[in-house]
Amino acid sequence: MKAVFLDRDGVINELIYYAEHGIVDSPFTVEQFRLLPGVAQAINIFHKSGFKVIIASNQPGMAKGHMSQESFDKIRQKMKQELAKEGAFLDGEYYCFHHPEATTETLRVNCQCRKPRPGLLLQAARDLGIDLSQSWMVGDSLSDIKAGKDAGCRTILLGRMKCELCHLMDEEDARPDLIVSNLLDTAPILLTERKEVEMKQPNDERDTIATLEKRIAILTGARLRNKRKIKEAILVQDKLRKKSIGWDGAAEIRKWRDLRCLS
Repeated sequence: MKAVFLDRDGVINELIYYAEHGIVDSPFTVEQFRLLPGVAQAINIFHKSGFKVIIASNQPGMAKGHMSQESFDKIRQKMKQELAKEGAFLDGEYYCFHHPEATTETLRVNCQCRKPRPGLLLQAARDLGIDLSQSWMVGDSLSDIKAGKDAGCRTILLGRMKCELCHLMDEEDARPDLIVSNLLDTAPILLTERKEVEMKQPNDERDTIATLEKRIAILTGARLRNKRKIKEAILVQDKLRKKSIGWDGAAEIRKWRDLRCLS
């Protein structure tokens, strides 16, 4: 069994700006909870592609004294209700409530479940029989990517990549397999898990560029910027392989590790 693990805040729902503290954080009340566009649609596509969909999220709001258990439960209930309106559902929810600066001693724990540690994913795999090597972790922070990699999953980072983050990714061993702008953009990538993507053998270099560029655009659901550099990166990788391939889109994109830094 394979799964898509999702961080919650910033992936499923909007983050909230708290002006009094100058921070962006999770919603602390049910009134603040807003489902992000396309999330329910993406979850439905994941299920149709044979994936379980599981939340794996740090939720230190109670540990920091920002919210009560009742507020957290109401937010969870609203999330499920909003998803259900579009026929979507979750197969599991795994949360870490600990924090090293918790106001209560019981939650001030050096735990194994708080991301970037992989405990939430490992526990879900044990409980639900998940094959982590066939699964994905999708999140909007490097701690999500680190947890996914250490659990043995492939990883997708949501948000626009800035090249100044590249060295941080390498230092933390948290370089994602792919970067897309939002959760719905991951759906075409995971659809390739169900079937092979056929590609005719290119007749010349121009055909190679056009075909690969088109495939990447379809699979990532994103427009390619700075196309000249991307074409050069594609050609270099294509020449290194020195042969035509039966193209598995997601697998091949993962080989182009410098591609995401060029746009």
